[in-house]
Amino acid sequence: MLFQHKRIHKEAWRSPDETISNQIDHVMIDSQHATVILDVKSRRGADCDSDRYMVKIKYRQWISNVGKLSVQRNIEYNVENLKEATNAKEYRNKIEELLQIQPNIEDQHVQAIWEDIKQVICKAADKILGRRSRMVRNGWCDEECKEVLEEQNKA
Repeated sequence: MLFQHKRIHKEAWRSPDETISNQIDHVMIDSQHATVILDVKSRRGADCDSDRYMVKIKYRQWISNVGKLSVQRNIEYNVENLKEATNAKEYRNKIEELLQIQPNIEDQHVQAIWEDIKQVICKAADKILGRRSRMVRNGWCDEECKEVLEEQNKA
């Protein structure tokens, strides 16, 4: 249990004879938004003509800055391909080939030289290694989960 409460604030169901009570309702949220939830507990006083108690969630809400900030994401290359000798040799040859095409570096500033070398390495990695696929965050919410939610919303 993430939030420490007295037992009566954890109970979400009580049997008709009022001898057994359980915590049967839970709040599920992905890890990306976990810091939003401040507190969760049951409210026993609400008269809703049911054997269950209402569950109260206290959460923090703010306006998202997504879209306002322009953050450049790092490109992740599939470096696992370098374990194969043929790919490693092809990658090395491609870098050497692209470096030979570059203009004379003797009259350039250090920063300009670095940008040229970085561009060569990125071009070679893009062509030979390829990009790594992004990780899926919400692995727990699959198609079956979405279908169940749609059925519940229709009812």
